[in-house]
Amino acid sequence: MLTELQKKTAQAIVQIFETSKIKGDYSAVTVMAGDSGHISYGKAQASLMSGNLGKLLKEYITIGGDYASELSPYLLRVIDMDISLDDDKKFKLLLKQTGHDKIMQECQDALFEVGFWLPTMDKMRKRNYRYALSAAVIYDSLIHGAYNVIRDMINTKYGQDIEETQWIRHYIDKREWWLKNHGNALLHQTVYRMQEFDRLLAVNNWDLVLPITVRGLKITEEVLS
Repeated sequence: MLTELQKKTAQAIVQIFETSKIKGDYSAVTVMAGDSGHISYGKAQASLMSGNLGKLLKEYITIGGDYASELSPYLLRVIDMDISLDDDKKFKLLLKQTGHDKIMQECQDALFEVGFWLPTMDKMRKRNYRYALSAAVIYDSLIHGAYNVIRDMINTKYGQDIEETQWIRHYIDKREWWLKNHGNALLHQTVYRMQEFDRLLAVNNWDLVLPITVRGLKITEEVLS
């Protein structure tokens, strides 16, 4: 399967998409008008409405991080997906502060490993895929959303047994079309994700050989070490 460096590279690409930082930003708090996920947090953006923010905070509080007592009063509201938290300045500031706690960083790493990276690897194994770029594309869609929607479109039109590089190329093209034409205009602004993958396809960098530049940020082995 993938090397540890390829894994870090694939994840770095998505972290750039999510937080504009190669290693992600554990303290990033984002609220965008029209975003169905509402408030989102961390290096790969755990959102309120997906339930991932609730899972993250519950784990952190259970372990007893430095800010556990301050976050505890918010937990039920987060689990209940209270969208008024979008405008709670105290809560957002607390999240930013908590992102500097090593325990929170470990909780975020664990959440996205179990919830998104391992499922990516499972899908790769089931399809007998081997390329790091394929993993990055799938991982990005699992985090960004609607992977199953685009997958089913491709499988219906081309079949699920076509060769890996062909399937991924079709997937990127269809997802780019889907993002451009979605009813939620906010998604139109995220077409760049597929355009970045297109640039990697243009040079056939299926193994994600470094260095590569994504959104103006140069990913190198030294940066990822």
